Amino acid sequence: MKTAQINESQYVEYRINQAIGILKNLTGNDNCVDGETMQYILNKVGMEDQMLRQLIMSQPIDEVRYWFDEREEFEDSKGELED
Repeated sequence: MKTAQINESQYVEYRINQAIGILKNLTGNDNCVDGETMQYILNKVGMEDQMLRQLIMSQPIDEVRYWFDEREEFEDSKGELED
């Protein structure tokens, strides 16, 4: 694709689609990127906190509460194992 023949927004869309293609076939065996790797990538590009906030703000509040409760239960169970 010749970048001189497309505008900036078309080029950005093209590059985003390339990145998505790479993430969807990360291992070359049609295996998609896993959650831990995606979190690592977000951390490396400095977007982990922003993505967390975006996801929390865009999800139904009941789902966010469920995740929060699940996290609290996880933390509580870790404390019980350490005792």
